[in-house]
Amino acid sequence: MSLTKIANKEALSREDIIEAAVELDGIEKQAAEADAEGRELAHAYVEEMVKKAEDEAQAEAPAEAPAEGAEKTASSNEMQNAIAILKKYNVIK
Repeated sequence: MSLTKIANKEALSREDIIEAAVELDGIEKQAAEADAEGRELAHAYVEEMVKKAEDEAQAEAPAEAPAEGAEKTASSNEMQNAIAILKKYNVIK
């Protein structure tokens, strides 16, 4: 509620200032937790997609014809680019 007073440019008491700091600290902690949870979910999703891609590649490997090699390379490059982007934004390490 003290942050609301600040937003409305109302006069603040000493208690309001302290309460606002506590509120802001709580909001910052919630944001950090939400960020960490989102990153964990993203890591899990990427791991799942990589495993799925590896499983599909293994399933297709025996039946692969020479002409399909170019498609597989393009798919592999696409996956590498996707992983590079996720690493760039620190979604995965």
